[in-house]
Amino acid sequence: MSIQLQYMKDLLNLPFIHEYHIWNVSWNEQDSAYLSTLEAIHPKIKIKTTPYSNSSRASDTASKQFSYFLHDYYKHEQYKNYIFVKLDDDIVFIDNNMFERFIEGRRRSTAFLYSANIINNNCHNPHAFHSIHQSFLQQLPLEKNQKKDVETFSHQRRMSINFVAFLGSDLCHINDEFSDGVGSNDEWRLCHIIPQRLGRENEIALYMTVVHYAFGGHIDPVYLPAYQQLYRSIH
Repeated sequence: MSIQLQYMKDLLNLPFIHEYHIWNVSWNEQDSAYLSTLEAIHPKIKIKTTPYSNSSRASDTASKQFSYFLHDYYKHEQYKNYIFVKLDDDIVFIDNNMFERFIEGRRRSTAFLYSANIINNNCHNPHAFHSIHQSFLQQLPLEKNQKKDVETFSHQRRMSINFVAFLGSDLCHINDEFSDGVGSNDEWRLCHIIPQRLGRENEIALYMTVVHYAFGGHIDPVYLPAYQQLYRSIH
């Protein structure tokens, strides 16, 4: 997350970005303590908590935490005029040069979810994990991707929500979907259940490259120094 914060500090200087909410749903005290220090980095960084603690992966408490911010915290009445960008904590590269275009594309799009072009999207194979990161770090095909446009992504297919934008005006549908107090299976409910109900598809902004580091247990830190150096080299 320390790598992601470098990109976010740059983006937070954009006047149209209101706040960067980091939800403390940590699984241990060490991570929680680290998160509590982050508000000092930038005035737009806000650490948020839920009424539920002592969570673990895929637990009942984790489900309640997701339901809390999808139903109880981000209410349609308060946030209907905002654009939200939801990103995972292990995003290690963001093409900041394309971010304003991404937000404008989200504003004009009728899609329910509007995703960045994710490198390492839903890959659980440890061998592919290495080849994907090696390929990206060696080639960095940003100029090629920046010339691309948008691709429709059917709501019948699962979309990993590693870096997605949605409209505050759609919070009414999200609030309703998670009114049962259950936040489990949130990805499928957001990318399939809700848009299918509304008759809307999702979209991928192929010009907006973002790197997601790892899935599940394949969290090998070997490439983190390279991503740290990548940020330094382009900023």
